[in-house]
Amino acid sequence: MKQDLNFPKIVDFSIYKTNNSKMVNIFIKINGNSYKINQYLTIFSLLLYLGFKIDFIIIDHNGTLLRRKDWSKTVLNNNDHIEILTIAGGG
Repeated sequence: MKQDLNFPKIVDFSIYKTNNSKMVNIFIKINGNSYKINQYLTIFSLLLYLGFKIDFIIIDHNGTLLRRKDWSKTVLNNNDHIEILTIAGGG
């Protein structure tokens, strides 16, 4: 079952969007769950939207660990698979 990630109209995500702002239907998987997004986004903008504390996570993008410096350059495409992994300390 696909879940929509619809962005509230009252929030301005234009600072996070890529230059191509046309409406689209992109289907992605995040941690094994299917989602539909309606605009082109970077990994970084997705993480901000989802409310992650970016200092404590690593990203697997289509089977490859993505360097933090590339999060804002990597645009989500149809059928991308994202794994968001949190770093936990322990003792």
